[in-house]
Amino acid sequence: MKFTKVDRRFIDLLLNSTSEGVFILDHHKSLVYSNKRYLEITGNISNNITGKIPTSVSSGWHDNGFYKRMWEIIDVNGFWEDEVWDTNKLDNSLYVMNQKLLKYRDGFKTKYLGIISDVTAKLQTLQELHYLERIDQSTNVANRFFGEKKLNEFIKEKRENIAVIYLDVNNFSLIPETFGHKQGDSVLKEIAFRLIDCIKSENIFSFGLDRFVLYFTYVNSEDIESRAFEIIDSFYEPFNVKGNDFFLSVNLGIALYNSDGETSEELIRNADSAMQESRKEEFNTFCFYESNMNESVVEQFQLISDLRKSIERRELKMVYQPQVDILKNKTVGAEALIRWENRDRGFVSPTRFIPIAEKKGLMTPIGEWVLRNSCNQLENWKENNLRETTMAINISGVQFNDKRLLPLIRNIFYNKVDTSLIELEITESAFVDDIDLSIKTMYGLKDMGFKLAIDDFGTGFSSLSYLKRFPIDKLKIDKSFIENILDEQGNIAIVKSILNLAQNLDLKVIAEGVETVEQRDFIKNLGCPLIQGFYYSRPLDAKEFILFHNDKINK
Repeated sequence: MKFTKVDRRFIDLLLNSTSEGVFILDHHKSLVYSNKRYLEITGNISNNITGKIPTSVSSGWHDNGFYKRMWEIIDVNGFWEDEVWDTNKLDNSLYVMNQKLLKYRDGFKTKYLGIISDVTAKLQTLQELHYLERIDQSTNVANRFFGEKKLNEFIKEKRENIAVIYLDVNNFSLIPETFGHKQGDSVLKEIAFRLIDCIKSENIFSFGLDRFVLYFTYVNSEDIESRAFEIIDSFYEPFNVKGNDFFLSVNLGIALYNSDGETSEELIRNADSAMQESRKEEFNTFCFYESNMNESVVEQFQLISDLRKSIERRELKMVYQPQVDILKNKTVGAEALIRWENRDRGFVSPTRFIPIAEKKGLMTPIGEWVLRNSCNQLENWKENNLRETTMAINISGVQFNDKRLLPLIRNIFYNKVDTSLIELEITESAFVDDIDLSIKTMYGLKDMGFKLAIDDFGTGFSSLSYLKRFPIDKLKIDKSFIENILDEQGNIAIVKSILNLAQNLDLKVIAEGVETVEQRDFIKNLGCPLIQGFYYSRPLDAKEFILFHNDKINK
């Protein structure tokens, strides 16, 4: 077929407007034509490559067998397509092209039509997505989904002498709560690095936040124990967080292939049970799995199930521990405390069910129940002439950081009770993650008339420099400083510091956990007139509290 000059100009215009590189090779496989896009992708100048074999068909990035097979396929099938690596001649950068070659006849001579597309960016994106699908961003090790898959592959390959370690880091949450999530992620990456160094492999994956799973082959039990001790020893070195040395501890649970399970799911579950068992001993310990350990795991699931039903079954109740002004010798308020009396279990300690409720997302409905019952009880107190008695209500960290808190509280208390009689107690750990947002929430509560107190003061890690920014009214000295205050100089110094700080900031202070007359007198002499504890009274139900309040305190 013959083309006119007009035809040739049209074809040339068409080829130079496409997004793909187009080139033609003669029967010697030398370049006789290339469009502009081909030159852009390869970084060549037409004059430098015309008449030569272009690197797109002989880049040197592949072995000689690659090009030999390419030409064999073209000669047999007349067509070939694959990805080819090459180096851009302008900036020397490596790129990947999708290349097609078509063999055709031009008269009596063989020629080759080539088409290339730059797929470098696309491949990079796919690699990044592939990376994100497999890697936990907080730790830089495999995520749970991919990690369990690799563990199952490891099991199928080895089939014997495989140990799985489930590791939980204790008190890690204090780092993101105090210094922010970015610093927390930095520590998690350092933890993962140390663990990889301990087992000398990357057979490790994240199981969520501060938990890891490690697996390896072993020779004997001493070999496993040696690895476990090495992991524990790696945590004796502090973690540096914004110039501060932060010490963490761990608990390990160990399960063995065959005897403790045959799948990743079974081994991880049983290693987790063993880890929970090691917690009963102390921190920085490990425990091998025993079959009866899963009974405690099942028990915890049943406990969670019962707790979910506790509100509708009306098993929750409120009790009130009196707060006494020892200078005036009278009851001035009470702390509202929740109790759970399960129909099958009987009394369940708050120290047991509150942490579970916080972890399993149950504190939001339970916290709302507490607020509504507290409001009703305040109305009842008013009817019983306890018009000036204050009520302290605990707000959990989960509640405090819930954006629905302010509208919920407004809905419950608005125009029903005198909110100035309500003291909302917030622990330090609830607000250290986002100080500015916490202050905004506090002012929202203050605008509604509530008093605010920091609970368990002295046990948290928030900076005292923020304290003057908080619109709070009271500090509550944690009972851990009171129980040994007569014997430990450190506790005396802490209590004195809190009292001095409160005086300088014009804040009230109340000491909880006062159980003896000696503790009461000591606290009184330090200048703290408000106390709460078993010395005066255990927590009372509503009727008992009214009677206690109306009786003269004789102690």
